[in-house]
Amino acid sequence: MINYGDFMRIGLFDSGVGGLTVLRSLVERYPNNEYIYYGDTLNNPYGSKSIDELLELASKNIEFLLEKGAEVIVVACGTVSSNCIFYLRDKYKIRIYDVISNTLEYLNNGDSRKILVIGTERTIDSHIFKNNVDKCVIEMATPLLVPAIENNEFMKIDNISFGNRIENYQVGRIKYSREYSDDNILLVNKELDAQTDKFLKVQHFDVEGNLLDTQEYTYLPNKMVEYYKNKSQEYTRTITDKMKEGVYCIKEIFCSVTSPNCNYTRETIKDATG
Repeated sequence: MINYGDFMRIGLFDSGVGGLTVLRSLVERYPNNEYIYYGDTLNNPYGSKSIDELLELASKNIEFLLEKGAEVIVVACGTVSSNCIFYLRDKYKIRIYDVISNTLEYLNNGDSRKILVIGTERTIDSHIFKNNVDKCVIEMATPLLVPAIENNEFMKIDNISFGNRIENYQVGRIKYSREYSDDNILLVNKELDAQTDKFLKVQHFDVEGNLLDTQEYTYLPNKMVEYYKNKSQEYTRTITDKMKEGVYCIKEIFCSVTSPNCNYTRETIKDATG
């Protein structure tokens, strides 16, 4: 456990910006510590990488944080937490926390009897939830979700009914993902562009197989996407300035930048040392 009275330098890493939510929670609960966050945006997403690639990237992230003086490591990445945590603890012999263990405990102690877990391909392939939660667990990989969030892609996602069987296949330039009920009734038919993985069409059916609705997807022109991305970056800078004024326990936040010669070229986004 991280103790209230102890002063520690805590290093966190994730494949992108999602781990900042973990950082925020730690700052709120343990404000006297010093935090160093590293987002490996260059190698994002982690969800489709092999175990060997994950081990290599996670090791480099931890070594970077240790060089910065971190005494405790928080793996704020679900994919690494699901697949590499025991290897990393054995390799570095320091306190390394993950973001999966507490979730498993919460699900086992909660009242829910049937649980849908969505995650990256590698997280779902590990079956860490199905193997460690003593309830009915349905696992579903969502490889498009992280890139959509990280890249500020704009798409309409409807609420859908999840069946117990999912089939994925491709015909020509169209990828299909179909979800079926227990008695083999088609509930959802999703069509995606095979080259871009963007949604083309989503159809919903009732339990008798009757078509309920069809959602066709259109995307903003590239210039408009760039406009909204710039607006998003402007908003991020504003939030960063506000955090610099009010939060002094966050020492540095780094992200990797695109560089063919060095995967760990570092760009200081924020230095809130006060």
